[in-house]
Amino acid sequence: MMKKTDLVIVGGGIFGCAIAYYFSKNNPGKQVMLLERNELNNAATSRAAALMTMVRSKRSYIPLTIETFKVAKEMEEELGETLDFKVVGMMHVAASEAKVRDLEVLMDIAREYDQEAYYINKEEAKEKAPWLEVEEALKIGFVPNEAYCDPYMLGTFLPDVPETGS
Repeated sequence: MMKKTDLVIVGGGIFGCAIAYYFSKNNPGKQVMLLERNELNNAATSRAAALMTMVRSKRSYIPLTIETFKVAKEMEEELGETLDFKVVGMMHVAASEAKVRDLEVLMDIAREYDQEAYYINKEEAKEKAPWLEVEEALKIGFVPNEAYCDPYMLGTFLPDVPETGS
């Protein structure tokens, strides 16, 4: 087990697996060791909500999510398998003036990153989610291309990642 390793990654969650994937892809012939105390993606990654949201208030996460969508599609084609992404869209309901301002900023961020996003009325919101209480909503935004998938599957989908215990 002791050998020359060019990169040691501690933690086999989605970020650890992604780092191993990109390093291997961009540095052919280099050795990567991924250390994980349990199974890959079985801690925070497996408990994540599985949301693949591109439009978010933390702008630094947006390029990561956009890249994840892109790479996932490439890997699906390369491996001939599917991650079974569910593109369902996401509603953002603002029920106070402060939340309306937050929503307006979020919609501006969507435009800044060329992501489709638009406002819908209460009736449209009820059609999309009949259980949703919208009576107090002042403004409702909808981002149609948001998706979810199984986070464990996403992390383990990254090819050529060696699974090594610590």
